[in-house]
Amino acid sequence: MAARVAMAMAVATMVTGCGGDDGVTIDAAAPIDAAVDAGIDAQGSQCSHQPCSILPQCGCEATPATPVCDLDRNNLLAAATLCRSDMFHGTESTTCSRETTCAAEYACFGRCRHYCDEDADCGGPGGLCIIPVLAGTTPVPGVSICTTSCVPSDASNPRCPAGWACHLYREAGGELRWLTDCESAPATGGALGDACTASNGCQPGLDCFNDGSGLGRRCIANCVCPGGDCNAGTCPAGAGTCHGYTPPAMIGAAVYGRCYI
Repeated sequence: MAARVAMAMAVATMVTGCGGDDGVTIDAAAPIDAAVDAGIDAQGSQCSHQPCSILPQCGCEATPATPVCDLDRNNLLAAATLCRSDMFHGTESTTCSRETTCAAEYACFGRCRHYCDEDADCGGPGGLCIIPVLAGTTPVPGVSICTTSCVPSDASNPRCPAGWACHLYREAGGELRWLTDCESAPATGGALGDACTASNGCQPGLDCFNDGSGLGRRCIANCVCPGGDCNAGTCPAGAGTCHGYTPPAMIGAAVYGRCYI
């Protein structure tokens, strides 16, 4: 991942002298030492960050008790890393309160989130490599995590923790791309038609939207637009009809709309 530091390579020296039929002799110990040094350097040179690197994982393989490279939470601003244990092999659908719950290449932020260098690391069209890791309010240099690719119209998503909701979002700046992410559902409220201030205040399958009815922002059902035609989309009973976004909310090949009367 970013904040990578090249490992210094040791130099193995071959000793030569005079003698023998061709006038050249080689110190017999030198080739063995050089081979050992080269082997150590070759293994170490795979790690792009000291003492270990997160993407790809490198530097902790030789320590069975702590085989995972992760950020050092006590030295975030330096993007420092350390080796840690992996107790539960948690991925995006796993909630967590400590780093050791998560598998290699995942970080604990309420749930296990995937580290990334680029969008391709995020495993699906709704997953984008756009979330900075913060030390307080300061971004950790060069370190990002993924949004989660999921289906915002579904009440259950296997890539979200059980009971969590998949929501549809759009970047606030830059390319203004559409994306998805998982959020914990509210303990109470957030049902269809309920007032809301943000999508994380809505139950699974719903997003927070102002439909221009004069009722303000409400939890409104998401819908899928077959072939990009939102007029043909299906909405839950009582949710109204499917309407498209402008520009179209496209996640991979799927186009999503929202339901209102």
